[in-house]
Amino acid sequence: DSDLDDDVGPTDEEINEIFLKRYKMSKEELQGMADKMGIQLNNLCYLKQEFDAYDEDRSGYIDVKELKGLLEKLGEELSDEELDQAFRELDSDNSGEIEFFEFVEWFTSED
Repeated sequence: DSDLDDDVGPTDEEINEIFLKRYKMSKEELQGMADKMGIQLNNLCYLKQEFDAYDEDRSGYIDVKELKGLLEKLGEELSDEELDQAFRELDSDNSGEIEFFEFVEWFTSED
């Protein structure tokens, strides 16, 4: 029955690779963040994998150009103006980059 588990979401190993090693957090902490943001853990992992695909230098941050590509991939069509506004909201410390969890919080609160 092992092939039934395929679409349940990421394995603990994948979660460990994607998050825990990089953010030095436990699975419980990660689940807590997912709960706080009202998002399923497997959706959080999916977003992280997409985010990482655009985070070319693996810094854990993306810039406005990378954000645009990411949002298009996720089916969000934003005008440049909307994109700039979103980026400014997200980049609260004016670093010119946004961090993954900032992105998710914004992305999941959009509706």
